[in-house]
Amino acid sequence: GRKWGNCMSTLDEGFEAIMDSIIRKLEAERAPGKTLSGVKKIIRGDRSEPTPYTPCIWVFGETATPDDNYTTLQERWKQPIALVSVVSNYDADEGYREATKLAALARSVVIKQRRLSDKDGNPLQMVQDIKSARFEPSAPWHKQGNLFSAVAVVDVIFRVMEV
Repeated sequence: GRKWGNCMSTLDEGFEAIMDSIIRKLEAERAPGKTLSGVKKIIRGDRSEPTPYTPCIWVFGETATPDDNYTTLQERWKQPIALVSVVSNYDADEGYREATKLAALARSVVIKQRRLSDKDGNPLQMVQDIKSARFEPSAPWHKQGNLFSAVAVVDVIFRVMEV
């Protein structure tokens, strides 16, 4: 696709770059001694069948909305990204707590420095900010058998250029 500086030009390219960057950020924290070292798998939710290796984190894009009305060819968008933790536990009390904690940790990892990077570690110039949006602690409606989940949503504010 066309580039505008280091800014992706189209909405779909922007979404792909954001998702790839968030997955990389989470994967990097799975290293021993890092924040998410106990996590078995980071799953891109729009590309995978549900085969839960637990504990895991599913990453989904929710509905993006334009953030402002621009009169130029540049638009600013808000892309919510859901980080869904899934843990397995036969003790319900522990399961709820673990799922809630894991979603909160994933949120911390993603919003750190409020920047996203490309595969070479360079900042994605199109991304202006990442902020916390919604947090759903684990609850009975997030439980299925011995699997517990919780959801942290972050909003990625980014620019696209349509030419």
